Amino acid sequence: MHQPQLPKKPPEFSEARISAGRRIINLLFRRSRNKGEPRPRLERTGLGYLRFIPKTCRLIISPPDILALEDRYSPFIIATWHGQAYILPFVLRLKHKIRILTSGSSDGQIFARTIKQLGHEAIVGSGAALSSKDMIRKRGLAAFEEMLKALAENNSVASTADVPPIAGVCGLGIIKLARRSGRPIVPVAVMTSHRFVIPIWDRTIFNLPLGRLVIAVGDPIRVEDTDDAGYLEKKRKEVEVTLNFLNTQAKELAAYWRLGERHRPRKL
Repeated sequence: MHQPQLPKKPPEFSEARISAGRRIINLLFRRSRNKGEPRPRLERTGLGYLRFIPKTCRLIISPPDILALEDRYSPFIIATWHGQAYILPFVLRLKHKIRILTSGSSDGQIFARTIKQLGHEAIVGSGAALSSKDMIRKRGLAAFEEMLKALAENNSVASTADVPPIAGVCGLGIIKLARRSGRPIVPVAVMTSHRFVIPIWDRTIFNLPLGRLVIAVGDPIRVEDTDDAGYLEKKRKEVEVTLNFLNTQAKELAAYWRLGERHRPRKL
């Protein structure tokens, strides 16, 4: 029997296209030069664009019973990579609202205002991979306590697993949050079939409409309440490996989905 041919992978995007994407990001999220005030019209444009993407894409959820997962494990800690964090609130449709960690930077403030319009709440703060002083300056410890409180109040939270300025490497912060709270980590990857990567530290993915949008969700990862450094490192690596696998799975599903046909990606 003739086997259908999988489509060829798209070529790498040109530097000109990436530079154009960076200009778009700067235009949508740049702050006004006058008194540092936000630019509400451009913020609304960015919000409208991000809402436009899931409305024009064919949604693929793997596994499809994500709401059953929410009923069974909620509240939980949603983990994703930095480069996909901004699109997550627009595509992850859960029964309950979530509290999302955002940075205190100007871009983070814009993101916080955006997710509030979607009905979610923001927790302001971020980690620091290189300095404990930066952790305090960026409200990392205060945000950690806020997330603990939110989980104790039966609210799920969302956080990036990697810590600036190192992308794609899971930090220990989210592991310690799961240990202290007793709640599971749910790794999530989001990918569209049409996209390009913006060459900044977190390799932000600029998603494009009119294609396929994949949400890949991993099995919940629990962390025992222990101070064993070896065990915590093992769990940190497990989250990192799972997120990388989910990203590969989401890319495959976004590239190979066909009407009436499913490409089955590798199992973890």
